[in-house]
Amino acid sequence: MVLLNPRLGSFGECLNCTASDLYDIFSFESSDRVHAIKFRDAFANKEICAFCRLLAQTARKFTPHQVVDHRDGVPVTFNFSVKHFQDTLAELGSRFLHVTISPPPSPLDIDKQLTFRLIPISESLPESLFHRIDQDKIDLEICRKWIAKCDREHTSQCGAFSSPTQSGPGSSFRLVDVVDECVVVSPPGAQYIALSYVWGRTQYLQLNSQTAHVLAEKGSLFAQETPIGQTITDAITVVKALGERYLWVDQLCINQTEANKYLHIKSMDRIYGAALLTIVAADGIDANAGLPGVRPGTRTRNINQLHEEIWPGFSIATALDLPLDPAGSVWGSRGWTFQEQLLSRRLLLFYQGSVFWQCRSAYFCEDAPATMKTQAKQIQWLEQLSPRWAQDESPIQHIEKQWEDNEEDFMPVQLCRPVVFTEYAKAVTEYTKRRLTFSDDIINAFEGISSQLSHHMGHKFLAALPESYLDIALLWTPSVLQERRKSEDTRFPSWSWVGWVGQSGYDAPGPDEKELIELTTKWYVKDGPAEPRLANDVGMGIDEAPLGCILSINALCWEPIFESIGGQSGKRPAVDIPSMQGPYLQFWTSCSFFTIVHRKWRDPETLQMNSSVRKPIHAHIHCTTGSRRQLAGRLILNGNGPDEVVEGKHEFIVLSGALVKGFDSITGNVTYSDEAEMYNVMLVEWDDQHQVATRLGTGRIFKEAWDMSLPTIRFVTLG
Repeated sequence: MVLLNPRLGSFGECLNCTASDLYDIFSFESSDRVHAIKFRDAFANKEICAFCRLLAQTARKFTPHQVVDHRDGVPVTFNFSVKHFQDTLAELGSRFLHVTISPPPSPLDIDKQLTFRLIPISESLPESLFHRIDQDKIDLEICRKWIAKCDREHTSQCGAFSSPTQSGPGSSFRLVDVVDECVVVSPPGAQYIALSYVWGRTQYLQLNSQTAHVLAEKGSLFAQETPIGQTITDAITVVKALGERYLWVDQLCINQTEANKYLHIKSMDRIYGAALLTIVAADGIDANAGLPGVRPGTRTRNINQLHEEIWPGFSIATALDLPLDPAGSVWGSRGWTFQEQLLSRRLLLFYQGSVFWQCRSAYFCEDAPATMKTQAKQIQWLEQLSPRWAQDESPIQHIEKQWEDNEEDFMPVQLCRPVVFTEYAKAVTEYTKRRLTFSDDIINAFEGISSQLSHHMGHKFLAALPESYLDIALLWTPSVLQERRKSEDTRFPSWSWVGWVGQSGYDAPGPDEKELIELTTKWYVKDGPAEPRLANDVGMGIDEAPLGCILSINALCWEPIFESIGGQSGKRPAVDIPSMQGPYLQFWTSCSFFTIVHRKWRDPETLQMNSSVRKPIHAHIHCTTGSRRQLAGRLILNGNGPDEVVEGKHEFIVLSGALVKGFDSITGNVTYSDEAEMYNVMLVEWDDQHQVATRLGTGRIFKEAWDMSLPTIRFVTLG
């Protein structure tokens, strides 16, 4: 039987495919019903039918071993369902076929569900997001289509931030002019593309005091004795192909010897956020790796896109599988590239010999939108312009009734974790598991994120902790067994996660729980020889002003409980600090001694005998009442803990009140409460002069146990 539909041409004598009009299947006129095709029939007709041939080729790709056409008396069939991805394009060009082979044709696949997707490729639909792939090189015209689509449809989600020339490096902001092949001072309002890549250890051409004048001359980029890396060369090719003129790349646009280099580092949020898009060299291990696929013959993997022409100008292809997660690449493991990823608004990702588009609204592969494929995973973004941040509830939970009824009593002020802090916590967790070539870069490589978040938090960051949420920020915990970060030039405080090597994070309450802490401490910051200043201007580790509130009576009249109890309000003893680099935290608090049951107790997940990841040490805190030793709390150590475990001789200090009733002694899960029934505490050890304390870990201790331990009020300098 010859197919008579003139739109389809002739399939030959294939009864399978004449049952379904392929044009209608992929058009908006189609019903979702498509006739199944038997496995045996598709293979029998593959010589006379292009569609059956594509089915047979795809089946062989997924099941290369011995197959059968019946299983337990049931014929193996290709079952079809018409799908479409969420898109604003016309229906024609957005529909595809989801194909399932069942039952599995091979005994090796008996427990698998074999599925694939068939996409239409039509020359009459230039705006379709389905494409044939050139195996020799990447068609950059596809990338131009992605940019145009995002410009047209994603303005509110993917719009540009303020220009770095408006707030940031200003007149020293330079760009690579890809037309004149030189480095220029950015023209006003210039549109540019940024590059994110791995430097590596090989030295390539850089902008410095010696090269700045030369590189400003036309044609100078490729005329130097020291070459620029292949990655930058390929990026220049991409920028030209996209019809743009300017490229920002740190090696050539930041003078590596200028005093204002740090100004650029602090402006990474504006530099990457204002870029038209960011080119990502995710395949590269250094600046000479290039962008595979940009030059003919440089794709790093064989991209075998199965396809068949159904009639002139119309083909059907098998959608390619998604590549491995770029988080596993060298680029995805580096500290500096993390903020470049988070702060960019759109990414053109060159990875595994192909190119991908990710913005805050879409994820496209060369052949088709990733959302129609299985296991499509968006990269992590920083929601720095999210409108909900501006409407976030005040983290201050006022207990006004206690103030009205008992004006002479202590008035507690409670603090909950706001949305903006949750975003910060996610960034810390991801960033601290990445690697830095130079350990001293731990703060610098986070500066762009800090800068962006500080706009919403209202205050600057202190050793990478948000000063306006200091009470919560100090409660970070290690995810691995850590060691102190060592540096010859910079001193990183133990109370911040930057002072430790290894992943850190913040415990988060469950979806139906609300973590609250009770403020107990007024914080002073000692940073250099100047007098200590109040953190957050009022000494509270929380600022209400950025949230659009007027400082309430709670904030204005609030007195830190331990400072008041000790009769030390406003007093600060002189402390002989050996180094004035800082920053140090100084505060009055309650101190006491407890016993640590060290290395005896761990979370169930830490019992991984063959794991290469060394989990942090969890311990119980005990107090002694008479001859009995009772459970008082729980502790997570940063490193190995104290050099020597001595009964009742380990000192803890109070950081804040914890609004929890208690915790499960086995799992460590907490039960939240309306009242602070525990203290958030820090295990410390002192220097030889007993002047400066160092953090060893954090935990929680029951208030009742704390009060029974005969605590003392002390002025602490925490380094």
